[in-house]
Amino acid sequence: MPGRPRPGKRVFYRDTTTTAHNLKMSIRPLTAVLAALLVFATAACPAQIVSSKRGFADVNPGSNELQTLNAGWYYRWGPDKPSSAAGSSAQFVPMIWGGFQANTSTINNILNQDGVEWVLGFNEPERPDQANMSVSQAISSWQTLSSGFSGTGVKLISPGVSDTGEGQAWLADFMGQANSQGLKVDGVAFHWYGASTPNDPIGAANSFISRVDSYHNSYGLPVWITEFAMHDWGGNYSDQEMRAANAIFLDNVVPRLESRSYVGGYSFYNWFGDSTLIEGNPLSPTNVGLPYVGAIRNGEVFDLAGQDLGDNIAYLAGGELTRGGSAPGVVRRIDALSGANKISGSVDWGLAPGERADVRSGASLRKTGINRVTFDRIRLTNDGVIEVAEGELLLHDGPRVTGDGRFVIGPGGKLTFDGSTPSAGGVLSYPVELRGGVLASPVAGGVVAADGSLLSGHGRVEGDLTAIVGSTIRVGAAGLSAPGWFTIEDFDSYAPGNVRDVASPPWTAHENTSLADIESVGGDNALSYGWSQEFRGASRGLGDGGAVEEDDTATVFFRFRSKTDDPDHSLGLGDQATTGGVQFGDYETQIRLLDDPSATGTFLIDARNGGAFTAPLATGLATDEWHNVWMVIDQATDQYDVYLSTGEADAVKLNATPLAFRNGADSALDSFLALAGGSPIDNGALVDDIVYLHGENLTNPLLGGDPGVVVLPKTLTVEGDFVLQSGAVLELDLFDAASHDVLAITGELAAGGMLRVSLDPGAPGLGEGEEIDLLDFTTWSGGFDTIELPGLAHGLVWDASRLATDGVLAVAEGLTGDYNGNGVVDAADFTVWRDSLGQTDLIPMSGADGDGDGQVTQADYALWVANFGAVLDGGAAAIPEPTSLALVLLAASLLTRGRRRQL
Repeated sequence: MPGRPRPGKRVFYRDTTTTAHNLKMSIRPLTAVLAALLVFATAACPAQIVSSKRGFADVNPGSNELQTLNAGWYYRWGPDKPSSAAGSSAQFVPMIWGGFQANTSTINNILNQDGVEWVLGFNEPERPDQANMSVSQAISSWQTLSSGFSGTGVKLISPGVSDTGEGQAWLADFMGQANSQGLKVDGVAFHWYGASTPNDPIGAANSFISRVDSYHNSYGLPVWITEFAMHDWGGNYSDQEMRAANAIFLDNVVPRLESRSYVGGYSFYNWFGDSTLIEGNPLSPTNVGLPYVGAIRNGEVFDLAGQDLGDNIAYLAGGELTRGGSAPGVVRRIDALSGANKISGSVDWGLAPGERADVRSGASLRKTGINRVTFDRIRLTNDGVIEVAEGELLLHDGPRVTGDGRFVIGPGGKLTFDGSTPSAGGVLSYPVELRGGVLASPVAGGVVAADGSLLSGHGRVEGDLTAIVGSTIRVGAAGLSAPGWFTIEDFDSYAPGNVRDVASPPWTAHENTSLADIESVGGDNALSYGWSQEFRGASRGLGDGGAVEEDDTATVFFRFRSKTDDPDHSLGLGDQATTGGVQFGDYETQIRLLDDPSATGTFLIDARNGGAFTAPLATGLATDEWHNVWMVIDQATDQYDVYLSTGEADAVKLNATPLAFRNGADSALDSFLALAGGSPIDNGALVDDIVYLHGENLTNPLLGGDPGVVVLPKTLTVEGDFVLQSGAVLELDLFDAASHDVLAITGELAAGGMLRVSLDPGAPGLGEGEEIDLLDFTTWSGGFDTIELPGLAHGLVWDASRLATDGVLAVAEGLTGDYNGNGVVDAADFTVWRDSLGQTDLIPMSGADGDGDGQVTQADYALWVANFGAVLDGGAAAIPEPTSLALVLLAASLLTRGRRRQL
């Protein structure tokens, strides 16, 4: 094969998979067939990241392609090693493409190449458009090759024929003559394109493997499959359909090829649009490529103990990379492609220094387990979420972090990082969200928040924290209050129709799911899902507000109904949603709708309890009736309770003892899952009105009413000194004197930059004498360059006199005529009045409206005159807050107004 793709090679190979079984299956819709096959195909074998058998073919293969494919060997339809592959550890296998290359010069060229172990013979010699050699011509040329490579240690592989009747006969004749003449043949090669429709990839896989076995049984030699794929030669199917089939095909055949000791190598044909393994910029595996490259997929765990992955990439697509033993393991690159992925272990491990890790958009990489994982001087591109849920993630010696993603640190997690030199500190140049966890830098400089960075949340910073120009330190999240309950989804904003067409996003119909629809039921929309024959599913994220965070207690309400008395449908929450298929293992909290054998025409529900299910919790449930469910979830203990009712009835608890999560979540439950097996009726179940309720709350939100307000203040602790440099911002939120964010510093607070305190939109007004203890510290130095405080009722001012002594802001009585609110009625207030004269429609008692009539007039000037010289009681340094909400330093304010007077 002299190039890619193969020009003119449009031969219709016979489809050896066409059987009576296939003909029977062909009456189903194609997508349904693929879904049915996927059920059997996805019982995936453990990922094979390193494989000496995994091959790749290209005219000029590059090192990037070879690494992306985790190739163990490669060839190029020619004898010369390409310079484009320099730096790759994959083994080059030269090919003597045709008889014209079977000469001493070519042989010597190959022998002078380092590391050559195998040489491929002629390419499809039986075909006129390829090597085009008769058996006698091939034997004549092979005599030269046999003589030239004998005694060199280099092994010769037979000509690679097409697996057709013609190719098989050609090879049999060739091998017979070669054996009779004692010619050197150390392996046998063939090409397979034996399936041209996507209807039965498992049947195709079985047929392909039978051919592999047949070549070995016929010749007793190692078998090399140097081209193979399912390919639609007739152009009857879309690339998407064929790729889906090829993915299932490879998922089945790759483990079988790896397990056969007599398979020397295999190389899937990458250069058809319907069989592409890698694509994009940067290159990434396609759905076809995932099983080929050894990706660690949903439910799979790969243990690094005792393994050296070389320059192979540990791809993650919903799987887990761990180290569970004392034997060392070496991994140089991690690429989290999609889904919720984990890095874990019982012993410490890390990426090799100077290597690379990637988290793609939409993917997450979660650190779990008690151990430490170290990223040492690596290039880290984070376009998704890196979450430290348990143990420690150490970013050592100044890793280069890029991307649009963020870091999240859970209550049991610790993110530690340091600088490139001991005095530089750990420079934080990316968003980090603390959710009760620990951020640490053990070096002298501590944690340094760089320009453009945002450190937010609650938890602990171990060591010093320095915020430089352009950075923001936010205690907690923006805002403190939230409604006691709120609706996540009621489906009424969508038009009826297929989820993919009318409700995506936020809903995702999982791969091969065609029956997930927005359906109108009595004028009210709901999600209906499920197929009469196989698995179907849909899911959506709950968003930051609707997710049940680690260590939180919350209630999730929803209602369901079944159209059938024989359902097989599940509803509940998980910490991930594997949309590439229907994965019931994603559930942590789960109820199942099932047939009730004890009462004809009804159904029952049971619930997930750890690794099993409960006995039926509710039986005799009526079909075509809405049933209300409350799941009260305790994330701190990984347990939940299930309550049920119908109509407006009160919630009734179904389980006697708490139910356990399936796996035990180490992060937020942030996905709602509606997954189903087969049932007699398509779209057999419906779900509607998904509602989040704070805490344990058995309110029926469908009855309306006031959800009330929940206030959630947070504390961020700095275990060391905190330095807020000029140009940096410190943000805290305030609800009332008792409920507000707190920054607690065990060492010195070196104030500078801006202090911004925001009043929660749902907060009541503050009154005179109230004190807000925002800042805790041991010692204080400097002062804030700028302070922004929320507005107060007229006649009240902010008293900041205790801010530098005990971190307290107080609300004090103001002075009539003190229009700039600095605690003194002086000439500066006249300037405020003069510049405001004539303004109307003001908030009463704001600005220079001294008499509260909503406008600035001569009467307000008279009030200023009457009170000129008055000073706030005690001479406190009061800080006003007009409607602009902005506070600037008094010196700057006076300077500005002084210039105005000079005009």
